[in-house]
Amino acid sequence: MFKTKFFLLLIFSVIMISFFASLAFAKDLVRIVDGNKALKGKPAPRFIIETMNGKEWSLQDFKDKKAVVISFWATWCEPCLLELPNLQKFYEKYSDSVEVIAISEDAKNHRKLVENKVKELGLTFPIAMDSEKKLQKKIYFSRQIPYLIMIDKEGNVLKLQQGSPHPEKLIEELEELFGDSIKPNIKTSAEAAAGESAPKEASE
Repeated sequence: MFKTKFFLLLIFSVIMISFFASLAFAKDLVRIVDGNKALKGKPAPRFIIETMNGKEWSLQDFKDKKAVVISFWATWCEPCLLELPNLQKFYEKYSDSVEVIAISEDAKNHRKLVENKVKELGLTFPIAMDSEKKLQKKIYFSRQIPYLIMIDKEGNVLKLQQGSPHPEKLIEELEELFGDSIKPNIKTSAEAAAGESAPKEASE
């Protein structure tokens, strides 16, 4: 009898936990939708954060200079780890006209883990940590990752994107979103032109 009651109580607990988890997720989706409506086309909230190399990074510094992509991620988030390499490729191609920063939400004592993952992925854009998720929750109305914020050169929010359903298409999607406001780096363009003009070896 006792085992039966315990089993029923366990099932009930699991159901309740699942219910409240689903409810929290639903509320978060509403916050995301509301956040998109509230921020899209509006000036992006200013913030300053310290990067992992000890430098101060300010969103305001790029107004009227560069478009900006902000990525919230974590080392345990598999979709994030699929997205970041593509974001790196985008940065390598457009870093003269687009600033990228990736903000890790790993725990403070996982700093070394974050550093190792950044090195493993070959990320060269600024990396910061926000273990308490203050920026994402309080400024951008979300707790889910991966989470991308795209900001134009004028400092206005173009898009807030929850998740990355097709990380392999990220570069194409960003190019389409920013349009003619971003240009490939001069070196990248020159290298591409040189590659196209190089004589092809005759086949034996």
